[in-house]
Amino acid sequence: MDILSKKNLLKDGKILRWPKKTEEKEAVLGFIASQVPPEGKLSEKEINQIIMRNILFDDFTLIRRELIERGYVARTRDCREYWRTPGDTAAPL
Repeated sequence: MDILSKKNLLKDGKILRWPKKTEEKEAVLGFIASQVPPEGKLSEKEINQIIMRNILFDDFTLIRRELIERGYVARTRDCREYWRTPGDTAAPL
């Protein structure tokens, strides 16, 4: 059983809440990063839409920031383009 299901972090294929434990946070971020196309660039609006489609709580900016800080997603300095990093650990669940 994967950690998202085991820890009751998923409901109807979406993340219920932002967890407190690092291992669970990484699982959440890996799940969301797996929804970002592996190639190509996205606008801030597009990355936000991907995040919002996959969470059941309101803080999509927290998720976007964590994706960037933990290296799952990168962006340009002006925040106009986002992309999934080639070395991320995203795996579809």
